[in-house]
Amino acid sequence: MYNLWKVGCNSKKERSKIGTAEIYRVVEAIPEVQDSMALDLSAGKDDSVILLFVVMQKGIRLNDDIKIKIKNAISTQLSPRYVPDVIIEAPEIPKTLNGKKMEVPIKRILMGMSKDKVINVGSMANPSSLSFYIEFAKNLDIRQVSVDQAVASYDDALQHIVLDQAQKVS
Repeated sequence: MYNLWKVGCNSKKERSKIGTAEIYRVVEAIPEVQDSMALDLSAGKDDSVILLFVVMQKGIRLNDDIKIKIKNAISTQLSPRYVPDVIIEAPEIPKTLNGKKMEVPIKRILMGMSKDKVINVGSMANPSSLSFYIEFAKNLDIRQVSVDQAVASYDDALQHIVLDQAQKVS
């Protein structure tokens, strides 16, 4: 069970426990989505940002229509409180050798910790996937921004990271 926090409209944090597997079940049932990983990052003070990284099926790019489809699916099949604040296209989801999504280490990288302190690369099935998240973390210091600033920063950072990754793959 992974704790996801969602900021309520009254600015008080509502705590809910949900297994991320439940979110993955809903998101990965969407035909355009191949894989996903949900993370809850504290944005400082009492704010929180729920991120959803998605790997799209080959030939499909994340767009506003797919984001709406994902948000609607989570809202109706689970609860509106689990709708992510930000949905980000990623080239790969980091996994252990036994296929487990590396939520906690990636969260720590995004929170500013060194890769060497949080991940044993030898235990990873796809260590090259880390480069996306390390670059992503460089573009944002989540601890020093509000939720709104974090969302804007993620959108700006994503444009550069996804384009760079797409060029590397081509």
